[in-house]
Amino acid sequence: MEYKICKLQFSTGLHIGKGMLTDGEPIFMADTFFSALCHEALGISEGIEKLVHYCKSGKLKLSDGLPYIDDTLYVPKPMTTVETKEEAPVATGNAKILVEEGIKTGLKEIMII
Repeated sequence: MEYKICKLQFSTGLHIGKGMLTDGEPIFMADTFFSALCHEALGISEGIEKLVHYCKSGKLKLSDGLPYIDDTLYVPKPMTTVETKEEAPVATGNAKILVEEGIKTGLKEIMII
């Protein structure tokens, strides 16, 4: 299975938080991202249906939005070890650091979209 990392860049300021301007967060949750995509899909003919179809079929998988600076990705360090019999995926470029960190901590699969 092939995964892609998409770095989101916003042309204006972006507030990610719990409702108040003083409660900013450096990440956003996947369900919040999905909700925003649904809101945007309302303006496209059959947009919601297509988005839901892609998600249900597994063609589109979303993860939490995590911070990055240039080519450095900031992924939270897992607090527990995950055991699996599968081998770790091979990655190149920006994803390589994620896989290397995952191998060190016991993770065998890392997905960021």
